[in-house]
Amino acid sequence: MKLFVPDIGTLITLEQDWQITLYAEYRNRTLFTALNLPYKTTVVELPKGLVIKVDRIYIRKGLSQYSSLTFTCVKPKTKAEKANKPHNIILGGSKFWVKLHECNGLNISTVISNEETVAAVKELYSEIEKEVIEKKNDVYNSTHLLKLFNSYLGAGLNLNNLHTDLSLDHFLNNMINRMNKANEKGKEYFESKFKTYLRDHKLKRILDEK
Repeated sequence: MKLFVPDIGTLITLEQDWQITLYAEYRNRTLFTALNLPYKTTVVELPKGLVIKVDRIYIRKGLSQYSSLTFTCVKPKTKAEKANKPHNIILGGSKFWVKLHECNGLNISTVISNEETVAAVKELYSEIEKEVIEKKNDVYNSTHLLKLFNSYLGAGLNLNNLHTDLSLDHFLNNMINRMNKANEKGKEYFESKFKTYLRDHKLKRILDEK
C-alpha cells in the first residue's frame, strides 16, 4: 500500500464507477441539478472516467463522523478535453462532498498530463531547497522558499497538485515571467537556477539520445 494524501487542487480521474451517498445539503445542490435528481438524500453512481478536483479536506480529531472531502467536477474547455472527458460535459462545474469512509479505497489516477515536466519541476525545487539548507542562505528559509516557488507555478498550482501540458522550457519560462512581475527579493537567484537547470536538462536529454 502506498500513502497518497491529495492537496487542494489535485485533479484525479475515477478508474471505477463510484457509488456515493449524496446528502440533501446545500453544498451538494449543483450535483443534484446536474444529475436531474429530486433534492433528497440518495445513493448515486459517478461514472468511471470522470475527472474531479479536490476542493476541501475536512478532518478533525474527535469528530470523525464529519470527516469529508469536497470535490468539483472539472468543466472541459477545449475540443480535446470534451472528447477525452465526455462525462465532464454533463457534470462539469458541479460540486459535492463525500464522507471520508466512502473515499478510502477508491481506485483513482492523478491527472498529470506532461509527466516529464512535472517530474523535472519537482526535482528542480529539491535541488534549490537542498542548496539553501546546505549554504544556510539567509534570503530564504525552506518554508518561505516553497511558498515563493509555488506562487511562480501558476494559479491554483503547487508542488503537490502540479499538472500541465506544457514542455519544460515553456513551463519554466512562464515561471520566470511570473517571478519578474512579482519582483520578489532574490529573484536573480531563482532566475539563475531556472535557466541553469533548463540548460543542464536539455544537455542531458541530448546525451541520452546519443
